[in-house]
Amino acid sequence: MTGLLLLLALASPSPTPAPAARIVKLTADLPDRSVVLVTLQARGKVQKLKDFAKQKLYVGTNPINLPGSPDVSLTGDGFEARFQLPYASVPEAVLSHDPHALPLRWEALDASGKPVLAAEGSVDLGDPGQVSFSPRRAYELFARLDRLQLAPGLAQVGFSALLSLYNPFSFELVVKRIEYEVKVGETTLLSANRPGMRLRPVRANDVLLEQEVPLASLGGAVQSLLNNPSVDFSGKLVLRTPTGDQVIPLQFGSH
Repeated sequence: MTGLLLLLALASPSPTPAPAARIVKLTADLPDRSVVLVTLQARGKVQKLKDFAKQKLYVGTNPINLPGSPDVSLTGDGFEARFQLPYASVPEAVLSHDPHALPLRWEALDASGKPVLAAEGSVDLGDPGQVSFSPRRAYELFARLDRLQLAPGLAQVGFSALLSLYNPFSFELVVKRIEYEVKVGETTLLSANRPGMRLRPVRANDVLLEQEVPLASLGGAVQSLLNNPSVDFSGKLVLRTPTGDQVIPLQFGSH
């Protein structure tokens, strides 16, 4: 039996990783809630482009099979690879990695499954010099603030808003808390925390925010409230992950 296993190993050697160029930048286009279109820029020596059959992305040691054949073009000092990354294909294990030092490796494979072109590197998702995307478009797709209302009363001001958070992944996201601040003009009307919840996968999750603020505690802010109808909402979503809390900013501007 041992001899048979050795023969099988010799007949079917494991694919040898291709020498990797260095990832220098990722550009993400967000067409909808199901997929992100990624342009990967890599720097390194490339002899010539070969016939590619498949492609794969690794986050750490976690593989993600990417749809379609690799779309690659040479640049002056390396190459660009363009691919689709469906959110549903991202494994929950990605949460175990530091988003500010995310280990990535992209591979193009030939028909036999052998890697023939690769790029790898540690990427800081919070660095716009390394990862470029439209925050405005991200908010349009994944975070929306509706029905923001201020209701002045005889002794207090009532605040309410509906925050809709879309989880595009195939696993739950655990929100530890939502911290938020409401300003009228330059005056802070209230600062509050909303307890945590679980964001169910591949759907919008509505979160009702409500708070009552005594008029006596507002002081000069009452005049700002009466004179300035513009209300600014900002805050942060605190996610619980295996590597610790991860903060996602919430900026919705004036309402």
